[in-house]
Amino acid sequence: DIDTVIGGVFRALRPGGRFVGEMGGQGNVETIIAAITNALRERGIDPAPLNPWYFPDTAAFKRLLAGHGFRIDYLELIPRWTALDTSLSGWMDTFAESYLSVLALADRPAFVAEIEAALASQFRDTEGGWHADYVRLRFKAAKEKGAQ
Repeated sequence: DIDTVIGGVFRALRPGGRFVGEMGGQGNVETIIAAITNALRERGIDPAPLNPWYFPDTAAFKRLLAGHGFRIDYLELIPRWTALDTSLSGWMDTFAESYLSVLALADRPAFVAEIEAALASQFRDTEGGWHADYVRLRFKAAKEKGAQ
């Protein structure tokens, strides 16, 4: 629960303390998520409750930070085409387990291969390396010196 996390960070900081971070922002791995959710829907599976991620836009995250008393000094969405250290299959094993968990173990390799086939023209380079459509949300906020 992001609201609980942000509130906890605010309470943990001393007055004048800084909260600096980077996380996925609106549009992060959007094309990959779309391919996964479409493939699940084709199998009659509702993907909505399986999505583990919170990728806010700047306005929503600004409201969240300010709502807990933070002063926002910097907040930006940064698209970052990112080379993966592994195949898309490896990325999915690491980050998309919640989606894969609803499939029988025997069905997962074919499902992942389907996603790779759907995305290869966009995300695989000429040398066989895979990339992802990351969008980072970078922020710098502070707990005002007079805040409790």
